[in-house]
Amino acid sequence: MSDLEINLLETVSQLLQEQINAISKVVSDNKLQTLTRDYDSHKIRIIYPGFNPFILVSDKYQRENFHSDILHSILDPEGAHKEGYKFLEAFIKYLSGFEKGRKITVSDYRNSKVDKEIGRIDISIKDNLSKKAIIIENKINNAPDQARQIPRYYDSLVSQGYEVEAVVYLSLNNNKQPDTGDWTEEDRKVIGPKMIIVNTYDETTNDLFNGWLTRCERLAQNVDVLFLLRQYNNLIAFIGGVNMNKPLMDEFLKVMLIGDNYKTASSLSAMLTDLISYRREKVLDSCRKNCRPFTKVYGWSINYAVLDNFFKDNMHFAIDIISESDLYRFQFIERKYLNSDKKGDDPILPFLESSGFIKEFKQNGDRREKLFDFPSQEDEFYNFIPEFLNKVSHYYMV
Repeated sequence: MSDLEINLLETVSQLLQEQINAISKVVSDNKLQTLTRDYDSHKIRIIYPGFNPFILVSDKYQRENFHSDILHSILDPEGAHKEGYKFLEAFIKYLSGFEKGRKITVSDYRNSKVDKEIGRIDISIKDNLSKKAIIIENKINNAPDQARQIPRYYDSLVSQGYEVEAVVYLSLNNNKQPDTGDWTEEDRKVIGPKMIIVNTYDETTNDLFNGWLTRCERLAQNVDVLFLLRQYNNLIAFIGGVNMNKPLMDEFLKVMLIGDNYKTASSLSAMLTDLISYRREKVLDSCRKNCRPFTKVYGWSINYAVLDNFFKDNMHFAIDIISESDLYRFQFIERKYLNSDKKGDDPILPFLESSGFIKEFKQNGDRREKLFDFPSQEDEFYNFIPEFLNKVSHYYMV
């Protein structure tokens, strides 16, 4: 080997080592490790609402009045939905599930009128017979409080002879609290115990989405109302999920702006993608040493390792081992059965039952497979392969 070739190899080796050191530094960073743990445990899976009329028409769903209009139309017993009081009653029952709403009863709101933007109150529920009332302050789009906003609304209804039983302060999912800096001590004493802070969407059973909106969807009899509720609920889940991920991604962005962290993380991301195909090659190398009773080992796509060509009693057996980002799928199949239009009993079932594997192999479409988590079950996975091949050989007496 020439001096030029030796120098080239040393240079490449040094560059690779520098890259590995940079990746190791990023991966071992305590703050980044905390963020990734939070990402795994708290990240909300965002489902785009697809063909959603609220998104297709305009961006008005990002405005506060839009949500007040929709919520009012659902709550209003005299609304165009023609469903009567059922949605309002479901809302009262929902509020009664909160500690501060336990004294609220449906019977006090049998004759309610639901208003929007009367006296600048987003939504008010007032029963002229019981003289009970509920205020809903919509902060879904995180609008700031105006000067003594809640006390002014409260005093307005009290001056009209109503007993305000609850003030529902509705945020998207950040537990937004009312600004009480300009409240009087009397305001805090009287109104404070009646404040019910409600998150619209935070993936808990008691958010507005799960606690009320989806219940309304189940109660709806009119197909047009059901459609609107379903589409609005899809929209709420979408914007709620996006908002819940923002704090985590904000912190991640700060880390990525430091030095070469982003460049290093990009390299790591590319390497993780390549790791899937490398793991497939590792499986193939392992199986080529001993694949009996199968006679052919080959790769297919970037993540399939295949053990094939085991024929017995007019049956064609194979094993597909699929490498995915966080697991291996080990599938034992009989090809003629899978390719048949008229399927009877799966011919691999007798083997799985006799060999004690039947509980480990779960149904996935026409296939049965055993899953191994990556990387925690890497050793267990590689120990299983020869064990399984050995039992196949003995069972079919190859």
